[in-house]
Amino acid sequence: MAELVDAQNATMRAIRDLPITINSGINVKENRVELWVTDPVGFQRILRDAGIRLPDHVELVKVGVQAKPS
Repeated sequence: MAELVDAQNATMRAIRDLPITINSGINVKENRVELWVTDPVGFQRILRDAGIRLPDHVELVKVGVQAKPS
């Protein structure tokens, strides 16, 4: 679990300035960090252009809409 938390924190630090809204969570059952994105292909392009490589155990999950803070 500690490795997943570290991977999630590292990922969120790396992408915090990117021009895209991201939500994330830890899927303990699947042993991975999930980044919930509406456009995985576009997000991968943004990562590539920014020279960012996601840590191991991080997977993109396509969602229809992002959660918004209340």
